[in-house]
Amino acid sequence: DYLDLIHEFPATEDKSFLVQEFLPDARDYRVMVLDGECVGAVERRGAGWKHNVHRGATAVGVSPPTAVAGLAERVASVLDIPYLGVDVLVSGERTVVTETNARPTIDDTSKYRKGFYDDLAALIRATAA
Repeated sequence: DYLDLIHEFPATEDKSFLVQEFLPDARDYRVMVLDGECVGAVERRGAGWKHNVHRGATAVGVSPPTAVAGLAERVASVLDIPYLGVDVLVSGERTVVTETNARPTIDDTSKYRKGFYDDLAALIRATAA
């Protein structure tokens, strides 16, 4: 079976690859959406073009630009996911969604609206019921 063969192909081992366009001087946001509303965001900042917090970048709580928050809210609505982290790059006139995460990490540096934690807990309880 060809599908089994491709899974056995050793060239990539167990690695996954994501290829995306390089956007120079991009600002990198993680926007949190809860029940269709932007509830907070961080801007990830690094020394180079990689803004991965696990590789040394910092995540600073910010109020995202209105267009970025609105885009994240639309993405969550289209995907029909009530709690979503949406990664957005802004470079010049371009605003691009690069990733979504249905289980985004909550950290102390994030800026959330008042009542966020209670609303998130209520959503989790309702989903688990």
